[in-house]
Amino acid sequence: MASHCNVQGDGQWGQLIVRGAGELGIEITGPQLDLLAVHANELMKWNKKINLTRISDPVEMAIKHYVDSLACVPYLPAGADILDIGTGGGFPGVPVAVAAQPGSMLMIDSVGKKISFLQHALRLMGLENVDARHIRAQDLKEQAGYGAFFDRVICRALTGLDQIIELAFPLLKPGGAVVAFKGRVARTEQECRRLDEKGGDSFGGETIRMVTYRLPVLNEQRSMVLIKK
Repeated sequence: MASHCNVQGDGQWGQLIVRGAGELGIEITGPQLDLLAVHANELMKWNKKINLTRISDPVEMAIKHYVDSLACVPYLPAGADILDIGTGGGFPGVPVAVAAQPGSMLMIDSVGKKISFLQHALRLMGLENVDARHIRAQDLKEQAGYGAFFDRVICRALTGLDQIIELAFPLLKPGGAVVAFKGRVARTEQECRRLDEKGGDSFGGETIRMVTYRLPVLNEQRSMVLIKK
């Protein structure tokens, strides 16, 4: 297996991942870092041919993609079955699959070339409990039999909260939850207020819960939204 030192940016890349994850309260081991590096190496190779990410600098990628994706790990129960909707190049799914050790992880995207990349990367990584499929979320229940299957649905920079709930809830077990990365705090607060006004089941005593955190190293504020089915 490739070492994390193969990532362009060399040891600095791995140090940023470990440091950033540590600031979020997550420990990344050497073998886990090696797995993330396999994905990162392939991502940079394939990104020259197909559009997987607009971020091409490995140092910026380490924080804005890999470390940021790890921010949801504390909200994922051990052994959970997880769905990543609109995964693109594998975010947040790949870092979560490596760090959270879910029972299973399914990453889906409507763009076939992105899924081809992920299937290739996953084979190299040897993650047997992780799969990537070219399918839309709205087709997953009927075509693939995934109704009420997942404990958590995660997504990053996908769409509005209303649309996320519409896509995710048919695929969640009762008591399951959406964990949605939403970015800017002020805009997310507005979305949460609109959603909260509609009512719904509670998540930790609240209809909807917004979590804010700072992206390590860059010190940029981010937000996630947790919504229980």
